[in-house]
Amino acid sequence: PETWAKFSHDNIYRAEREKLASINLRALIDNILHDVSEDLRMQCAAVNEAFAKRCEELDDAKHKLEHHLKKILKEIGDQEANIAALKQAIKDKEAPMKVAQTRL
Repeated sequence: PETWAKFSHDNIYRAEREKLASINLRALIDNILHDVSEDLRMQCAAVNEAFAKRCEELDDAKHKLEHHLKKILKEIGDQEANIAALKQAIKDKEAPMKVAQTRL
């Protein structure tokens, strides 16, 4: 009976220690999970902010490129009109040039 009582007492003591260790471990795990959750939320917010900023930068760059393209296309059209006008001017002067050459 004495051995049985000591054995039971030791088992109860170990069980209490394990229970306390388990409570401490669960508290630690809960704190870690809370910290990880907060870190993930903060990282998510940072990523969303950076992504939104990058989208805004891309949209701005797109508008600038579209404006530049419109300007370049207008300049190309103007130059094509100049080329056509020069060709017409050369063509218009061919007949008087032939007359001048035959008189020489």
